[in-house]
Amino acid sequence: MSVRSRRSGKIFGVCCALALGASASAQVVISQVWGGGGARSDGPDSDLVELFNTGTTPVNLAGFSLQFRNQSTSNAWTARNLSGTIQPKQYLLVKTFTPPFPSGFAVAADVTLSPAFDFSVNRGQIALVSSTTTLSSPGCPTSAQYVDFFGYGDNLGAGCTSSGSFCSDCREGSGFADNAQGGSANTATIWQRRLCGGLTDTNNNRNDFELVGPGTSIPSTFRNASSPANAGITLTASMNPAALTPNTLSAAAPGGAITLTLIASSSCGIVNSATANLTSIGGGASVPMSISGVGVFVLNTTVGGAVVPGPKAITFTGTGGALSGQTTLNIIVTQSNDECSAPITISGASPAWSNLGATATFDSDPNDFVPPLPYCTTFVGGQVFNDAWYAWTAPTTDTYTISTEASTPANFDARLVIWDGTTCPPSTCITGNDNNFVFPGGPALVTFSANAGQQYLIQIGSSGEGQRTGTGVLSISVGNPGGACCTPQNTCVVVADQAACDGLGGNSFTFGSTCTGGGAPDCAPRGTCCLTSGGCLVNVTQIRCSVETEFLSWTLGGDCSICPVGGRCCQASGCTTVIEANCPNAAVNWTAGLSCITDPCPQTSQVCCRGATCYTVVNTANCVVLPGSGAGVAVVSSTSTCNATGTANTPCCYADYDKTAGIQVADIFAFLNDWFASIGSANTGGDPVGTPTVNAIFEFLNAWFAGGC
Repeated sequence: MSVRSRRSGKIFGVCCALALGASASAQVVISQVWGGGGARSDGPDSDLVELFNTGTTPVNLAGFSLQFRNQSTSNAWTARNLSGTIQPKQYLLVKTFTPPFPSGFAVAADVTLSPAFDFSVNRGQIALVSSTTTLSSPGCPTSAQYVDFFGYGDNLGAGCTSSGSFCSDCREGSGFADNAQGGSANTATIWQRRLCGGLTDTNNNRNDFELVGPGTSIPSTFRNASSPANAGITLTASMNPAALTPNTLSAAAPGGAITLTLIASSSCGIVNSATANLTSIGGGASVPMSISGVGVFVLNTTVGGAVVPGPKAITFTGTGGALSGQTTLNIIVTQSNDECSAPITISGASPAWSNLGATATFDSDPNDFVPPLPYCTTFVGGQVFNDAWYAWTAPTTDTYTISTEASTPANFDARLVIWDGTTCPPSTCITGNDNNFVFPGGPALVTFSANAGQQYLIQIGSSGEGQRTGTGVLSISVGNPGGACCTPQNTCVVVADQAACDGLGGNSFTFGSTCTGGGAPDCAPRGTCCLTSGGCLVNVTQIRCSVETEFLSWTLGGDCSICPVGGRCCQASGCTTVIEANCPNAAVNWTAGLSCITDPCPQTSQVCCRGATCYTVVNTANCVVLPGSGAGVAVVSSTSTCNATGTANTPCCYADYDKTAGIQVADIFAFLNDWFASIGSANTGGDPVGTPTVNAIFEFLNAWFAGGC
């Protein structure tokens, strides 16, 4: 902007456009422009042009140019070459000029034009061109000559003397951007931006922009390559019954009732409809969801009784105006024997098994039999993930061998445990085996003595690494197949049982294995394997140790005393059980000897803002499922509880009612919609489930006109 114009205080801001779905639309558009750089203390200190990639692929701007034509200097175009790449649905900020002694605040630009160009504050045009060739003058360029274009300033004043001169005709559509706002030569305009964060484009400057920034009721900031992507619609889905911990999936049984909730927000207005694809759980492909509030959709449905247990995906689609968005919720349809309280009875030599619908561990159900309850310690590993339960009664008193055979997928890392008794949770672990613990592949195999007529519980699951669910058959046979024994001389011999291997001083015995073939054990030297969680494995080979996901170190011989102690590490991202060296700021965050399973991190209370009401919660998931308006959800980290005094200390500012893009006119409509619908979240400072009072209207409007709480 010229120095003369800066002194006059005539400042403009323009934001240009993309047409949604229009054939003439460009993938990259001018989404916002500020031409008053350095002239105001409450604006950016440089002239800026913001570009937006509306497409789904990156765009390299090498070979593109920004071109300017100022009414106040000449009718000739000036071209400046661009560089950089704009990622899909993201921005790139170009700095065009910074005056020698600017006021205002600095903005981080991605590209700085060289040489700089000081474009007019009063009237002119800016074009995004897919070449570096300067546009011709006088006259207006055709749409074939540019990627995006706008004219700013009114069509009066010096230089606009007749129809056909550049300042009256060179624009998109029927009017200049500032004309749509009632401005006159931009004497009061700070800057303008394209609606919907750059997604709105009717190819008409008059319709596509809004005034923002200082001097208006709408705050604005420029966006650069580091700013969040703008897909137009953001969706978050959840299911009730909800996951019991952040590490597990929501689960429901065949025939079980579920409630699906979709939280939707949009930079382009209100998301007014939503559907769910329920084909994975036996429902329709596009089932409408009911509106529960502004941006909140709910669907009560039932999992089909004939649905095969296992992981399922439900896809949601939200629509608002010309935009639509999708998100996917992963759930698990459980099998009937997911808990030890309801095992499936099996018999014969080769019954089928499956854990496709078995839930992950670490839930709060004591029937799922995982820590902090006791678990099997007769084999290394002990813990079984995604476990399914079977009941088997020994037909005779004998030695039996049971193994997981014909597993699908072939790399399924099975763990097999035999429990004595019928109670749940069981108390006596007879034996267990991990098929991948000593050698890769092969069955999980156990041999034990059973008494005729006695029932045993069989637990089948995974080690928790790699492929966690699968199917197959159990091989149940009488007798001891023997196995491979690794001797102290690091050689392999086949012996009858563990006792025979112990008699040779062997350091490992593998049931059912020979010393040759794919199931042969690794008889390399054994040692101690230290894990980053603070755990350890003893009497394992170096190769076996190195494949552990928590591998830290391997030492020949030794025991667990040589490994560093594990402890609980509490961070904002969650709880992990690690050694002290692997916990950031360990002096504050790490506690020796504690586990995230048995001693979870203390949860700091946070504030959940929904519309005009406020709740004290412990995490975002709890905020989403709270009752009341769907006029917006936001979690604010806070050690204090909610207050509703309308002061600067209020965690939830109800002037920003829809919790989207700051305080805007849309907040008034969202509030009034909820107030007239008697939704409790419009009851500012009152009971979130009570009927809003008339006083709530005055409280909301006072906060809104004050620009905040």
